[in-house]
Amino acid sequence: MKTIVWDLDDVLNRFTESWLQQAWRVEHPECRTPFAALRSNPPLRELNASREEYLESLDRFRLSPAGRDLKPHPQVLDWFRQSGDRFRHHVLT
Repeated sequence: MKTIVWDLDDVLNRFTESWLQQAWRVEHPECRTPFAALRSNPPLRELNASREEYLESLDRFRLSPAGRDLKPHPQVLDWFRQSGDRFRHHVLT
């Protein structure tokens, strides 16, 4: 049986997009960078951020109610219902 390792953030849910809208832009109201413009990982240049500032913001959001309660992508849930039992699964955060 094959094993799939899932990236929790952004594959199973919309973590980065939610973080950008609900945390980063709240903390940095001058930021007008749309989610679609984030091309690098981490997107320090696009956000004009230091690595420390970026990681601290992600951690705060991940521990917040909004970060903990993100819903899975509907397409992923459909795939699990149709095909998920044919694989072993691990989640990477």
